[in-house]
Amino acid sequence: MIKAVLHKGFSIALALLVVLSTLSVTVEKHYCGDKLVDLSVFSSAEKCGMEPSADGEISTKSCCKDTTELINGQDELSKLDSEITKRVKQLFVPALNYVRLAYIEPLSAKTDHFKGYDPPPLIVDNQSYYQVYLI
Repeated sequence: MIKAVLHKGFSIALALLVVLSTLSVTVEKHYCGDKLVDLSVFSSAEKCGMEPSADGEISTKSCCKDTTELINGQDELSKLDSEITKRVKQLFVPALNYVRLAYIEPLSAKTDHFKGYDPPPLIVDNQSYYQVYLI
């Protein structure tokens, strides 16, 4: 039960990790002078009303400025490069075979696994006592 719940939890966490790593986010900031007036993550930042108007009014240079930051996520999710996997196979497989052949002893066919085992003492022969025999 616990193993299944943990498995599902880790699966959901890894799926969220993939989604969040590929997500791109735009952050817009509106400054009036040196003071941050508005910060917006997915929509455009609201203006403070100090911008020069477009109705022909002569105004001085605006103190407001807008900045936009784009945080890009991953574009491609790919497996290891084939050259890297070839290199790993060239190094790992011979090392694994060496360890397997050098340090793991093969089991002999005639090993006596029950050499030091003494069966429990037979106090009552239950089959003959109850007269129950397998046919």
